[in-house]
Amino acid sequence: MKNTSLKRRLQVTFAVALSFTVFAVSSVGISATTAQKVYNGITFDPWTNTTSMPSAGGNYYLTDNVNNTSHEWTINGDQNLDLNGKTANILYTDVNGKTLSIYDSSEGSGVYSTSGGNGAFYDPGTLNIYGGTFTGGSTALVNSTAANVHGGDVQYGKIAYNDTETIVVDGGTFASDPSAYLAAGSTLANVGGKYVVNGTAPAAEPQVEADSHVHSYEWVSVKGATDGEDEVMQYRCSCGDVKQEMKVANSAFNNFNQSTANQISKAAAGSTVRVEMGSFTAIHQMVFDAMRQRSDVNVDFIFRNEGHMYSLSVLGGANLSTLPGGAAYTNTESCGCEGIYYVAQQTKTVPAPLN
Repeated sequence: MKNTSLKRRLQVTFAVALSFTVFAVSSVGISATTAQKVYNGITFDPWTNTTSMPSAGGNYYLTDNVNNTSHEWTINGDQNLDLNGKTANILYTDVNGKTLSIYDSSEGSGVYSTSGGNGAFYDPGTLNIYGGTFTGGSTALVNSTAANVHGGDVQYGKIAYNDTETIVVDGGTFASDPSAYLAAGSTLANVGGKYVVNGTAPAAEPQVEADSHVHSYEWVSVKGATDGEDEVMQYRCSCGDVKQEMKVANSAFNNFNQSTANQISKAAAGSTVRVEMGSFTAIHQMVFDAMRQRSDVNVDFIFRNEGHMYSLSVLGGANLSTLPGGAAYTNTESCGCEGIYYVAQQTKTVPAPLN
């Protein structure tokens, strides 16, 4: 028989690693009622962080003001951003070779404010402006970044820092003269000290063919748990679009214990239930409860340890009071599980080698 202290370490390790945990979908931190927003035919996901802007590519709308003037905002993927009437108060933006399109679904109250830099947007890439007010301490709107301005209010002293950027203007209002960048056929007027392109309103935003379907996501099970594999769930819409997939932690262990408890509960009186434990070396309280209720049934646990197979035979009616769920059980940190060697110790049963 193996050293007792080693066995105890093994059973504690297995019990902690494989302890049954009741899992709730909400624990992943994503609500099934996450509010998306459709504007101009684009479905935007909510951006709730108030101290940083999104860096990954995607479509986002601000749910609150963002304040971070100590760090630049770097774009690592093409983005559509809806200011949504909020204020993004940042240092400046590194377009980083990507395409950034900025909208304001509030049609006037959204603000992009910068606190420094030669350009509010810099580095190669493309900036598309459809709405919002652009203001702050930057010298110019862009520095080495191509821009298409279709709307919004640009309040910087210059539009282009280097005067070599490719810029096309067909809408919006400006603090500095945009005549050098006007699109063919556009008109320019000075109204109250501001330069207005194509009248008093910005050019219409290009319409993206709208999808009449509005996504509504929820967690659904796509593959049930088996004794050897955890359940697979997806955060998906009825149209089939999937935003996230995950395995439900310990669901295979839960399935193993439930099926074992059911076997014991349904066994014929005086019979022996053979339990193939596979990769598991811990047992949950639900199995011990079934054994207590069916004291007329023997249970033979078949398990592997250090490459060898063993059988632990627990006779019906054995004293299980010191195992999870029992009156004399005192290990409050076990999460309802105990290792197979602990079961052997408490039932005064010796595992028998099978090979």
